[in-house]
Amino acid sequence: MRRFITLLFFCFLSIGVNAEETAESLFGEANKAYAQGDFANAATLYEQVLGQGQESSALHYNLGCCYYQLSDTGKAVLHLEKALALNPYNHDAQANLIFVRKQAELDPEVSGFLQRFAMQLPINYWAIGGCVLFWMLVFAVVLPRYFKSPAIILVLMRGCLGILLLVCLTGLGGYHLLAKRGITLKVEAPLSIAPAPESPAGGYLNAGESARVIKQNGDYYFVRTENGKSGWIHQECFEKIWD
Repeated sequence: MRRFITLLFFCFLSIGVNAEETAESLFGEANKAYAQGDFANAATLYEQVLGQGQESSALHYNLGCCYYQLSDTGKAVLHLEKALALNPYNHDAQANLIFVRKQAELDPEVSGFLQRFAMQLPINYWAIGGCVLFWMLVFAVVLPRYFKSPAIILVLMRGCLGILLLVCLTGLGGYHLLAKRGITLKVEAPLSIAPAPESPAGGYLNAGESARVIKQNGDYYFVRTENGKSGWIHQECFEKIWD
């Protein structure tokens, strides 16, 4: 039995290693295709890497550049936004996103305070920092019962840890708001009055235009833009930046 478990472990390990090697190989092929100007093939290969569960800021950035070259504004904006969501320090993605939006004559993105604050650091930093600070705060509350420490030092320590934990939670809250934002993928995507195929359109969104998801009904999102347009949009025409 022990031998069987060992073999099973190595089988899963081998599958994981092979999957990573395949993704790296596809990524290399996609980069080569992009360098040769074969943007359609490059985009297909990058999408295959995503399909294998591999995701990174660099991958979304490259996909966004491919779709821009293919004149697909919606997907270009979407993947550049995803690249920034994964790594706010990706200045190339930020510059290209501004350029693509300007070329498509899209309104500049307006972000609230929480979202701007959250984007100062990648989400992993906020999550890891929050976990570490939480347990430090727990220890700061529990351990002094067994070790004598000056009361003023304990109060200051707990206060500082609590404030830093609140800062991390604020950052995570900003990313939670980001999860409600999405990008329109299609040109003149209809905003239906009801979440049904036969429903008439009450308006339209341009490819690359962003909106906030209010609720979902089946394959439809009810969205609202910063300039007040709202309605039901099909998932084929709209995708969230952050899942």
